[in-house]
Amino acid sequence: MLLDVRVNEQFDRFKVEDPFLSDMANVPYVEFVEHEEESVAKVPAAEKVRIVCAKEGSARYVGEILVNHGFKDVRYLEGGIKTWGNMLAPKLVASDDSYKLFQFIRPGKASCSYGLISNAELEDDLVILPGHYMDWSEADPSQIFSDTLGNIKSKNSDIYSISTETEFIGFIKDNMRLQPKVYAEIRKVNAGLLEVDAEKQEIMDLGKNECAASAQNAP
Repeated sequence: MLLDVRVNEQFDRFKVEDPFLSDMANVPYVEFVEHEEESVAKVPAAEKVRIVCAKEGSARYVGEILVNHGFKDVRYLEGGIKTWGNMLAPKLVASDDSYKLFQFIRPGKASCSYGLISNAELEDDLVILPGHYMDWSEADPSQIFSDTLGNIKSKNSDIYSISTETEFIGFIKDNMRLQPKVYAEIRKVNAGLLEVDAEKQEIMDLGKNECAASAQNAP
């Protein structure tokens, strides 16, 4: 069971996501400080409890409370939610005697990057590895994100059938996802119009990328 003790607003904007995570609760740290008994009662009984907070200290504090109330296997995420946001999970996509291809999944950003060790050219039967993904349902049973070029063209036929710039701009505007409010501040930082310290920059950068259009939003 994963217990997130950040404030509700932070939890709603960005949280730990995993295809195997079945039980999660959000009980803010301040509630444990002000109403300890009631807050402990909100934590589902579980054999294992893992706690995450913004920086680490609050999770450690809540962990001690849970242990004092009889919870046995309690641990917290060192470094807080930033540790999750910056985590890279390597997956071996394919290999033979001539090459190895890795996908590096960054769940906190719903993004993917790749590493190829090879002295040979890839074949024409092209498998596309994305830079981002919408959710875990797009992964295969091994939790690797990939698809063939043919499938991608079929799923995005509305995009590939666009023939004019005006139609393309209209499609993008109609299918832009709502961006988090923090993006306005990020643009100011990038333009040199707003100064924030390094820790604030890391916090602002957490969360999935919501800066692109999605064909899944099309009517």
